[in-house]
Amino acid sequence: HYLGVFSRTFSRSRAALGLLVFLFLLLTVFFGAVVFEYERDAQPEIFTSIPAAMWWCVVTMATVGYGDMTPVTIPGKVIAGISMVCGLFVVGLPVSIIGSASVKEYDHMVQQTPFTLKRRVTTSNAILYLKKAPPVYTPMWGGKSRIEFWNFLSNPASSKWARVWSVLIALVITASVTSVVLSSMPSLKGDVYRWDEVETFFVSIFTFEFLLRFLVFPERETDEVTGCLSNFQNIAKFFRARWRFLRQPFSMIDLVSLLPFYISLWGSVRVLRLSRMIRLAKVLRVLKLGRYIRTMDMLVRAMKLGAHAMLMCILFLFSFLFVFGAIMYECEKDEPNTKFTSIPASFWWAAQTVTTVGYGDMVPKTDAGRFIGSIAIIVGIVGMTLPLTIVGVFYSIMYEQVTWKKSDSSIELEAMGPSGSNPRPSMSNREESLRIALQNAIRELVEAHPDFTVSMNVISKSAVSSGGSAYDVL
Repeated sequence: HYLGVFSRTFSRSRAALGLLVFLFLLLTVFFGAVVFEYERDAQPEIFTSIPAAMWWCVVTMATVGYGDMTPVTIPGKVIAGISMVCGLFVVGLPVSIIGSASVKEYDHMVQQTPFTLKRRVTTSNAILYLKKAPPVYTPMWGGKSRIEFWNFLSNPASSKWARVWSVLIALVITASVTSVVLSSMPSLKGDVYRWDEVETFFVSIFTFEFLLRFLVFPERETDEVTGCLSNFQNIAKFFRARWRFLRQPFSMIDLVSLLPFYISLWGSVRVLRLSRMIRLAKVLRVLKLGRYIRTMDMLVRAMKLGAHAMLMCILFLFSFLFVFGAIMYECEKDEPNTKFTSIPASFWWAAQTVTTVGYGDMVPKTDAGRFIGSIAIIVGIVGMTLPLTIVGVFYSIMYEQVTWKKSDSSIELEAMGPSGSNPRPSMSNREESLRIALQNAIRELVEAHPDFTVSMNVISKSAVSSGGSAYDVL
């Protein structure tokens, strides 16, 4: 199915692909010939012919830059700068057209595939999956005060003091990561700087913050238990809520960054793997900043909505690793002092070429190898763009929804009773329930009848023109 998306996308955007190939060849020949004229007499002699200069031009315009061929004269460097800029335009413009075609083919694939999908999310109906019913919290103790304290710890938008707390924690995380970076510098190593004491100080703060979040995390109605555990209702409910807290991504990051430190306290660290794990755990703390960045949550949700596009990207990458790695090995294996010693070794070259990184440690020397490398560069640029464009569309939809709605994600305290344990019905809750019920009904209709997504697209456009949300339009 994913290969079908690629083939139909290329068929739909034949004109854009033709333009990309034509401009690439035209500019490759032009800049290659010009650079050859200026660099042919330079020392060392690298640009030995126009075909050799064309290989340099392909690598330069595609922003790969192996570094095996570099102009040394001033006119050659000027031409190189112009070719870099031209390469960005030549590659960027057709790729944007191909990316829009891939979005349409991806939606068609999700709607028409015979295999069962848990959620048939397309760019047209993604708006239905962005709204979630607010959880109903039933705290066993603390009531409203506990909910407010949880909002203070977890939601910077809930109050002014919550924003202050999130800024302080973010500064502590930044200082901790900075100390880890500085402690790795040879000029700052030694007992004078007392990095171990600094590390203990930061771990103490992170441990205190983690325990606060662990204990205050409120229980939900979904944490109710039945059967033989009903006699221990409160105990089971408490531990079920703690387990749900530990399964959250940022809670896992906290645990991974803290546990190695406490394991090392049981004895001297003599095992290389354990000491390396402790150093890696320190660096993982930088991921804790994602909890306080709203756009990070939007990115994660966009990747979940475009999970099939991400899978398509991974499958594409591995497929072309095998294809181009094997072909390049056959082209370069007989060269003296070649680094393409095996097909697995060629995978490393294929990975840095398809992703347009180009470290330069492995570079083809034969004419056939350079020709295959040129094809791999163009295929990598086009192929990696298709799935990433789909994820980008999902992210833009989420960003627009957040910008329009500007809804606060804090828990609705006014919907709770005086004790904070029993929800109290209100007009806002009734409207929210009706809205969510309508959303679920339309979602089921879309999954049963994919053609209905045309109407959802109209609704989304109406929401854009009115400046509101699709739910108000519905």
